[in-house]
Amino acid sequence: MTLISITEAAAVLGIGRTTAYRLAKEGRIPCVRSFGPLRVHAERLQALVDAEADASVTSARRSNCNAAPSIANQAGARGSKSPSQLTQELDELLQARPKNPNL
Repeated sequence: MTLISITEAAAVLGIGRTTAYRLAKEGRIPCVRSFGPLRVHAERLQALVDAEADASVTSARRSNCNAAPSIANQAGARGSKSPSQLTQELDELLQARPKNPNL
């Protein structure tokens, strides 16, 4: 088992450190605090990311996205999405996943 810092986990997820701490507190990031600072189970986090990616691909296949919008259209005319939009999307993805006690 490999333990990484919450900052490293936030970087893996592409979110901010504060958001990562909030998700860990809510139990949505697999972590342990019994050995000092908060640490994240790297393998379980990767499994969570992989499961979400698989679900996303499966969902896209089901929706028959032959005419998918371009990345430029998804980002909007102003550029990339704001941190609050990304946090909201991550929250929606994490809420949609079924709870698996093995992760």
